[in-house]
Amino acid sequence: MGANLYGADLQRASLINANLRLADLSASRLEGADLSSADLSNASLRGARMPMVVARQVSLSNDDLRKTDLSRSNLKGANLTGAGLSETDLSTFDTSDVDLDVAKY
Repeated sequence: MGANLYGADLQRASLINANLRLADLSASRLEGADLSSADLSNASLRGARMPMVVARQVSLSNDDLRKTDLSRSNLKGANLTGAGLSETDLSTFDTSDVDLDVAKY
């Protein structure tokens, strides 16, 4: 079991290289946070507010990203393999170099 950060206010937080594997970040507020190179594999971000997040080279593989707001985010080089993305806001989301292999929409 990972960290319980349900509903946490992490706006503009610097979480570069953070190990958040298996963390529960559901309903958290991460607007403008920097998650570059962080490991969030198998984490739950369901319903999280993440607009304008910088998360280059982040691992979001097998994450629950349902109903998450990723609008205007920079996830260049991110790994979203196997992530659940139904009802996720990907508007103006840059998918360059993003691995969406077998992502669940």
